[in-house]
Amino acid sequence: TQSTWSTLVDLSSGQSQDFALQQNAAQTNQYKSWVMGNPPAGWQGSPGAAAVPGTGAQILSLVKNGAGAADYVTGVAQGTATMPATVQTPITALALGNVVGGGYGYNGQIAEILIYNRALSDIERTQVEADLTARYIGGGTTDTSIPTTIGGLQLFLRADAGVTTDTNGKISAWLDQSGNGLDAVQATTAAQPSLVTGQSNSLPVVRFDCASWLDLPAVVQTNAAEIFAVVKLAANPDAN
Repeated sequence: TQSTWSTLVDLSSGQSQDFALQQNAAQTNQYKSWVMGNPPAGWQGSPGAAAVPGTGAQILSLVKNGAGAADYVTGVAQGTATMPATVQTPITALALGNVVGGGYGYNGQIAEILIYNRALSDIERTQVEADLTARYIGGGTTDTSIPTTIGGLQLFLRADAGVTTDTNGKISAWLDQSGNGLDAVQATTAAQPSLVTGQSNSLPVVRFDCASWLDLPAVVQTNAAEIFAVVKLAANPDAN
Protein backbone atom coordinates (compact mmCIF):
# COMPACT_ATOMS: atom_id res chain seq x y z
CA THR A 1 0.00 0.00 0.00
CA GLN A 2 1.28 3.46 -0.88
CA SER A 3 2.38 5.51 2.11
CA THR A 4 0.56 8.76 2.90
CA TRP A 5 4.04 10.29 2.57
CA SER A 6 4.59 8.66 -0.85
CA THR A 7 7.97 9.92 -2.10
CA LEU A 8 9.11 10.74 -5.64
CA VAL A 9 12.51 12.21 -4.78
CA ASP A 10 14.28 12.16 -1.40
CA LEU A 11 17.33 14.30 -0.68
CA SER A 12 16.71 14.27 3.06
CA SER A 13 19.06 11.53 4.27
CA GLY A 14 16.27 9.46 5.74
CA GLN A 15 13.97 12.40 6.54
CA SER A 16 16.42 14.13 8.87
CA GLN A 17 17.87 16.82 6.61
CA ASP A 18 17.43 19.08 3.61
CA PHE A 19 14.38 18.45 1.34
CA ALA A 20 12.14 15.89 -0.31
CA LEU A 21 9.44 15.76 -3.00
CA GLN A 22 6.66 13.90 -1.20
CA GLN A 23 2.91 13.49 -1.13
CA ASN A 24 1.11 15.69 1.37
CA ALA A 25 -0.29 13.23 3.92
CA ALA A 26 -3.23 15.56 4.54
CA GLN A 27 -4.23 15.65 0.86
CA THR A 28 -3.95 12.49 -1.23
CA ASN A 29 -1.95 12.73 -4.49
CA GLN A 30 -0.84 16.29 -3.85
CA TYR A 31 2.96 16.47 -4.02
CA LYS A 32 5.05 19.14 -2.30
CA SER A 33 8.70 19.93 -1.87
CA TRP A 34 9.37 19.73 1.86
CA VAL A 35 12.27 21.64 3.37
CA MET A 36 14.01 21.33 6.74
CA GLY A 37 15.49 24.72 7.56
CA ASN A 38 18.77 25.48 9.29
CA PRO A 39 18.40 25.75 12.23
CA PRO A 40 15.71 23.04 12.13
CA ALA A 41 12.16 24.11 12.97
CA GLY A 42 10.08 21.33 11.43
CA TRP A 43 9.34 20.48 7.81
CA GLN A 44 7.76 23.23 5.72
CA GLY A 45 6.06 22.54 2.40
CA SER A 46 5.62 24.28 -0.94
CA PRO A 47 2.09 25.10 -2.23
CA GLY A 48 1.58 21.61 -3.68
CA ALA A 49 1.16 20.09 -7.14
CA ALA A 50 -1.83 17.77 -7.56
CA ALA A 51 -1.17 14.59 -9.57
CA VAL A 52 -4.38 12.93 -10.80
CA PRO A 53 -4.48 9.09 -10.60
CA GLY A 54 -5.25 7.06 -13.70
CA THR A 55 -4.75 9.88 -16.19
CA GLY A 56 -1.93 10.46 -18.67
CA ALA A 57 1.49 11.86 -17.88
CA GLN A 58 1.71 15.04 -15.83
CA ILE A 59 4.69 17.35 -15.42
CA LEU A 60 5.38 18.53 -11.88
CA SER A 61 7.67 21.56 -11.55
CA LEU A 62 8.68 22.56 -8.04
CA VAL A 63 10.84 25.61 -7.38
CA LYS A 64 12.72 26.79 -4.29
CA ASN A 65 14.33 30.20 -4.63
CA GLY A 66 15.74 31.35 -1.32
CA ALA A 67 12.73 31.79 0.97
CA GLY A 68 10.21 31.54 -1.87
CA ALA A 69 8.55 28.46 -3.36
CA ALA A 70 6.28 27.92 -6.36
CA ASP A 71 4.72 24.80 -7.89
CA TYR A 72 3.38 24.05 -11.38
CA VAL A 73 1.50 21.17 -13.01
CA THR A 74 2.12 20.90 -16.76
CA GLY A 75 2.88 24.61 -16.86
CA VAL A 76 -0.09 25.79 -14.78
CA ALA A 77 0.83 27.69 -11.60
CA GLN A 78 -0.45 26.12 -8.37
CA GLY A 79 0.52 28.91 -5.99
CA THR A 80 3.42 30.27 -3.95
CA ALA A 81 4.62 29.84 -0.40
CA THR A 82 7.35 30.88 2.03
CA MET A 83 10.03 28.34 2.97
CA PRO A 84 13.22 28.44 5.05
CA ALA A 85 15.88 30.33 3.11
CA THR A 86 18.66 28.04 4.35
CA VAL A 87 18.37 24.24 4.38
CA GLN A 88 19.97 21.59 6.55
CA THR A 89 23.23 20.06 5.34
CA PRO A 90 24.94 17.89 4.36
CA ILE A 91 23.02 15.69 1.96
CA THR A 92 24.58 12.24 2.09
CA ALA A 93 22.22 10.27 -0.15
CA LEU A 94 19.42 10.54 -2.69
CA ALA A 95 16.61 8.15 -3.58
CA LEU A 96 13.87 7.92 -6.21
CA GLY A 97 10.47 6.31 -5.64
CA ASN A 98 10.96 6.16 -1.87
CA VAL A 99 12.94 7.72 0.95
CA VAL A 100 16.50 6.57 1.54
CA GLY A 101 16.17 3.07 3.02
CA GLY A 102 12.51 2.60 2.01
CA GLY A 103 9.23 2.86 3.90
CA TYR A 104 7.50 5.71 2.03
CA GLY A 105 6.92 4.12 -1.36
CA TYR A 106 5.44 5.67 -4.50
CA ASN A 107 2.95 3.75 -6.68
CA GLY A 108 3.17 4.91 -10.27
CA GLN A 109 5.43 5.78 -13.18
CA ILE A 110 8.31 8.20 -13.62
CA ALA A 111 9.39 8.98 -17.17
CA GLU A 112 11.90 11.73 -16.46
CA ILE A 113 13.54 13.56 -13.55
CA LEU A 114 15.50 16.82 -13.77
CA ILE A 115 17.14 18.53 -10.80
CA TYR A 116 18.83 21.95 -11.06
CA ASN A 117 20.88 23.58 -8.31
CA ARG A 118 19.16 26.92 -8.84
CA ALA A 119 15.73 28.35 -9.55
CA LEU A 120 15.28 28.75 -13.30
CA SER A 121 13.95 31.91 -14.88
CA ASP A 122 10.34 31.82 -16.10
CA ILE A 123 11.61 31.62 -19.68
CA GLU A 124 13.90 28.68 -18.86
CA ARG A 125 11.18 26.86 -16.92
CA THR A 126 8.65 27.21 -19.73
CA GLN A 127 11.25 25.94 -22.23
CA VAL A 128 11.74 22.77 -20.19
CA GLU A 129 8.01 22.32 -19.59
CA ALA A 130 7.22 22.79 -23.30
CA ASP A 131 9.79 20.16 -24.27
CA LEU A 132 8.56 17.67 -21.66
CA THR A 133 4.95 18.29 -22.67
CA ALA A 134 5.75 17.66 -26.33
CA ARG A 135 7.67 14.48 -25.50
CA TYR A 136 5.29 12.85 -23.05
CA ILE A 137 1.87 14.34 -23.78
CA GLY A 138 2.16 15.24 -27.46
CA GLY A 139 2.11 18.25 -29.75
CA GLY A 140 4.97 20.56 -30.58
CA THR A 141 8.59 19.72 -31.32
CA THR A 142 10.77 17.86 -28.85
CA ASP A 143 14.43 18.61 -28.23
CA THR A 144 16.03 16.34 -25.63
CA SER A 145 19.10 18.61 -25.50
CA ILE A 146 17.16 21.50 -23.93
CA PRO A 147 17.75 20.44 -20.28
CA THR A 148 21.51 20.29 -20.82
CA THR A 149 21.67 23.78 -22.38
CA ILE A 150 20.31 25.37 -19.19
CA GLY A 151 22.91 26.00 -16.50
CA GLY A 152 22.84 24.30 -13.11
CA LEU A 153 21.66 20.85 -14.21
CA GLN A 154 22.66 18.34 -11.52
CA LEU A 155 20.64 15.23 -12.39
CA PHE A 156 19.00 14.16 -15.66
CA LEU A 157 17.24 10.79 -15.84
CA ARG A 158 15.06 9.71 -18.78
CA ALA A 159 13.51 6.29 -19.11
CA ASP A 160 14.51 6.03 -22.79
CA ALA A 161 18.24 6.38 -22.11
CA GLY A 162 20.82 4.56 -20.01
CA VAL A 163 18.55 2.00 -18.33
CA THR A 164 20.00 -1.43 -17.46
CA THR A 165 17.46 -4.23 -16.98
CA ASP A 166 17.36 -7.99 -16.57
CA THR A 167 15.22 -10.29 -18.72
CA ASN A 168 12.17 -9.44 -16.60
CA GLY A 169 12.57 -5.71 -17.07
CA LYS A 170 13.84 -5.13 -13.51
CA ILE A 171 16.14 -2.11 -13.32
CA SER A 172 19.56 -2.37 -11.69
CA ALA A 173 20.89 0.95 -13.04
CA TRP A 174 19.51 4.19 -14.51
CA LEU A 175 22.36 6.34 -15.80
CA ASP A 176 22.49 10.09 -15.26
CA GLN A 177 22.45 11.99 -18.59
CA SER A 178 23.70 15.27 -17.08
CA GLY A 179 27.37 14.30 -17.26
CA ASN A 180 27.71 14.44 -13.46
CA GLY A 181 27.72 10.66 -12.99
CA LEU A 182 24.87 10.57 -10.46
CA ASP A 183 23.67 7.15 -11.58
CA ALA A 184 20.66 5.55 -9.90
CA VAL A 185 21.21 1.95 -8.83
CA GLN A 186 19.46 -0.87 -6.99
CA ALA A 187 21.31 -4.14 -6.38
CA THR A 188 18.48 -5.85 -4.47
CA THR A 189 16.18 -7.57 -6.96
CA ALA A 190 13.11 -7.37 -4.71
CA ALA A 191 13.51 -3.58 -4.48
CA GLN A 192 14.11 -2.94 -8.19
CA PRO A 193 11.52 -0.95 -10.18
CA SER A 194 10.54 -2.07 -13.69
CA LEU A 195 11.01 -0.60 -17.14
CA VAL A 196 7.70 -0.53 -19.03
CA THR A 197 7.72 0.29 -22.75
CA GLY A 198 5.08 1.99 -24.90
CA GLN A 199 3.59 4.22 -22.18
CA SER A 200 3.57 8.03 -22.06
CA ASN A 201 3.26 9.12 -25.71
CA SER A 202 4.60 5.64 -26.62
CA LEU A 203 7.81 6.23 -24.63
CA PRO A 204 9.08 3.97 -21.83
CA VAL A 205 8.68 4.72 -18.13
CA VAL A 206 10.09 3.45 -14.86
CA ARG A 207 7.37 1.76 -12.78
CA PHE A 208 7.53 1.92 -8.98
CA ASP A 209 5.28 -0.32 -6.87
CA CYS A 210 5.56 1.05 -3.29
CA ALA A 211 8.31 -1.45 -2.38
CA SER A 212 10.87 -0.42 -5.03
CA TRP A 213 13.32 2.46 -5.23
CA LEU A 214 16.67 3.55 -6.66
CA ASP A 215 19.63 4.95 -4.71
CA LEU A 216 21.93 7.71 -5.96
CA PRO A 217 24.91 9.72 -4.70
CA ALA A 218 24.04 13.11 -3.23
CA VAL A 219 23.52 16.04 -5.56
CA VAL A 220 25.16 19.38 -4.83
CA GLN A 221 23.37 20.98 -1.90
CA THR A 222 21.92 24.42 -2.52
CA ASN A 223 19.43 26.81 -0.96
CA ALA A 224 17.79 27.24 -4.36
CA ALA A 225 16.67 24.37 -6.59
CA GLU A 226 14.18 23.35 -9.26
CA ILE A 227 12.86 19.83 -9.76
CA PHE A 228 10.92 18.57 -12.78
CA ALA A 229 9.21 15.17 -12.58
CA VAL A 230 7.18 13.55 -15.37
CA VAL A 231 4.81 11.23 -13.53
CA LYS A 232 1.75 9.08 -13.99
CA LEU A 233 0.07 7.78 -10.85
CA ALA A 234 -1.48 4.33 -10.81
CA ALA A 235 -5.27 4.28 -11.22
CA ASN A 236 -5.48 3.28 -7.54
CA PRO A 237 -2.23 4.53 -5.99
CA ASP A 238 -3.11 3.21 -2.53
CA ALA A 239 -3.13 -0.42 -3.71
CA ASN A 240 -0.27 -2.43 -5.22
